[in-house]
Amino acid sequence: MSEDPALLKSIDNPEAFAELSSKVRFSVLLRLSFILEIEGAGKGKKGATVAKAAKAMHTSGSAVNRYLARYRATGWRGLIDGRKREDSGLPPAFRRHVESVFLADHSTKPASLHKALCKRWQKWRETGAKKWRIPGYDVPPSDGGSGHPKGWSVDNLARLMPTLVELRRLKEKTAKEQTL
Repeated sequence: MSEDPALLKSIDNPEAFAELSSKVRFSVLLRLSFILEIEGAGKGKKGATVAKAAKAMHTSGSAVNRYLARYRATGWRGLIDGRKREDSGLPPAFRRHVESVFLADHSTKPASLHKALCKRWQKWRETGAKKWRIPGYDVPPSDGGSGHPKGWSVDNLARLMPTLVELRRLKEKTAKEQTL
């Protein structure tokens, strides 16, 4: 979905909106397009429009109604997915470590980082040696039931990857600092 100028008129703070990751902006604009369609639906057509939106967004009608209520209460900010999936209870030092790996080598794939972290975790569990310690943990975390600690899924690690916008800003900041 491109950033439709008609939808962007509903964004009261374009600077704050631009700071969001592209994934979040996309989901907000998708939800906003359906919310505006629901708001404009004539009497007796709102239920069908909610059902259509729910089907298109692969969610329930009650979830669409919650988005509608949040939009009415707080505007477009209410359409941001409020779940805190990206941290999944992971220690801040671990999150910073994962982010630093992605920043150090932009070609790092979440699956390969996941594999490397799990190998390191296994070595730490087997040996107890400090050289295998993982930032954010004082003791090896327990198995979350999936062959890795809770919250260490490939998807969760991918959520910690910096966005292209963040990478561009970091490159610009680094370039600016080097010229000073």
